Amino acid sequence: MVNIVIETREPQENEFFYSSTARFNEHNTRELFEYLEQITNLKFEWIPDEQLSGRNFSESSGLRIINKEEVF
Repeated sequence: MVNIVIETREPQENEFFYSSTARFNEHNTRELFEYLEQITNLKFEWIPDEQLSGRNFSESSGLRIINKEEVF
């Protein structure tokens, strides 16, 4: 079966699209995390590569999720 797209549109504010081959990293997820920070009490911080011990830095990433209400 073939589906034909007749119309296109821009993504809505709460829609995020990625290629199945996209890497999970700061560049590819910035808009998603900024949106989540606006609508939740969460803050997202990428952990610097130098803090990732024993990892292949070109293949590894670290993400820290912080509850804004628990930050002093």
